[in-house]
Amino acid sequence: MREQLVTQIKLGVASGDLQVGEKLPSRQEIARRFKIHANTVSNAYQELNEIGLIEFKPGSGFYVSDENAESLEQNLNLDTLITRFFQTAQSFGFSQNEIEESMHIRFSAKPLKSFLLIESNKALSNILVEEIRDSVDARVSWISFDEFEVEHAELNSNFVALFDEQPNIERVLGADEKCLFLKPGSIPSAMAGETRPAEDTLIAVVSGWEKFLILAKTILVAARVESDSLIFRHTDQSDWKRGLESASMIICDYLTAKELPRDPKVRIFRVISEDSLKELRDLLTTSN
Repeated sequence: MREQLVTQIKLGVASGDLQVGEKLPSRQEIARRFKIHANTVSNAYQELNEIGLIEFKPGSGFYVSDENAESLEQNLNLDTLITRFFQTAQSFGFSQNEIEESMHIRFSAKPLKSFLLIESNKALSNILVEEIRDSVDARVSWISFDEFEVEHAELNSNFVALFDEQPNIERVLGADEKCLFLKPGSIPSAMAGETRPAEDTLIAVVSGWEKFLILAKTILVAARVESDSLIFRHTDQSDWKRGLESASMIICDYLTAKELPRDPKVRIFRVISEDSLKELRDLLTTSN
């Protein structure tokens, strides 16, 4: 339960459902709502506080942290940034002509019409690749982080990865390399317009990615759906379609939905937010 709570809050912050400065429910309120021990909530909040995602204000409670407020310098204008760039480049021995020529090449070059997804979990990468392919007119392939760490300097593509890979990837990126980090889909957006199934009906959750099953359970339990009403199927199992005909709703990822065509009970939860998919499309548009 602690891990589920931490995951749910992380997703809420990453997708924007929880805004910077927003106060979180008290530990006692969370404990009552989900019928768990208050210590479990305390441990989850402590973990989030230690990684800087939330902060505790004495006498008030926990809030979503504004982690950039103190770390970023204030009042920097474009001229100041450009001047610093030239000074830094010249300190490494580059002449002004070399810097200007490099900048001209950089700004005149068009982004490649291909994306390389950096993701070590194969099941998750298969889902993400399908979501991206369905949204952009470009070639999409994937690579594990270990392979990327060794080969990134030789790769010629637009790098993309999920938001939680940012610290690891930025650690190995070269000075002229960039990666677009994808935000997760918003839980309220995914459930918008859906009617809550009757309590005596079954809801099936199906995916080839183990964490999708865990995440879906977290979301549904948070929506006060009884766990006894849920059935879970992993597509690695040969009989994963067994019992789905009895479910009133089938929640699955984008890739699994292709295995259940024309089934009106299917509800797709996209891993990537629409905002991030739009960023991918805009990136291709600017290359034209």
